[in-house]
Amino acid sequence: MAITQDADLFSFELPNNGCYTRHNASVSARMFDCQVATNAGFFSFGGGCVGDVIVNKKVVSWSGEAKAAFGILPNKTTLVGYVNNNEDFLFKSMLSGNGWLVRNGQSYVRHSKEFAPSGNNSFVRLKAPRTAVGIMKDGSIFTSVVDGIEVNHTGLDLWEYAEILIEQGAVQAINLDGGGSTDAVLDGKVWSVPTCTDYEKPICERPVTTITCIKYPQKEEELFLAQ
Repeated sequence: MAITQDADLFSFELPNNGCYTRHNASVSARMFDCQVATNAGFFSFGGGCVGDVIVNKKVVSWSGEAKAAFGILPNKTTLVGYVNNNEDFLFKSMLSGNGWLVRNGQSYVRHSKEFAPSGNNSFVRLKAPRTAVGIMKDGSIFTSVVDGIEVNHTGLDLWEYAEILIEQGAVQAINLDGGGSTDAVLDGKVWSVPTCTDYEKPICERPVTTITCIKYPQKEEELFLAQ
């Protein structure tokens, strides 16, 4: 888990050619000078972002679907929830995932619209590598990655992931792309154990569209890393 208290240091980033270009997270992290980066939104292997993506105030992709999103306003306010119309908020940076994991410090998996009606479908129950973004009790922003091997059903299901995030102090969290896309980068080097083919071997990054990016802080203490 990486945590920053400065919303100006956090952003979602996308290769220069947009949603139809995919890079390893480590490549994009160096491109955008990120101290910490993870994979972020869902995408189509045939090309294109899946869901809502706003980068540097520009709407890159808009689906209009009920998908939980994480966004930052120009005044540094952070928001988590379902967004019907970007014009209501004018986000500086925003991205939708698939599932609202934590709401107001409680597990929200059962109530997340994406998992209706029971909150207990196969996507939720699958143990796999996971990635999330959200807000801590003190208002700081976090990104989180959990290693695993999807075909071996190792990692976390979303019930487990929500509870672990709550234990670590999360009050809001959404689920981002996981499985073979899950990837964490620190100082330009891969920090996690990515499995791009969903199998144990090889250890490899999967090229993705969007990433989460925490820029290098002016003061070292502005970034907190936790296992």
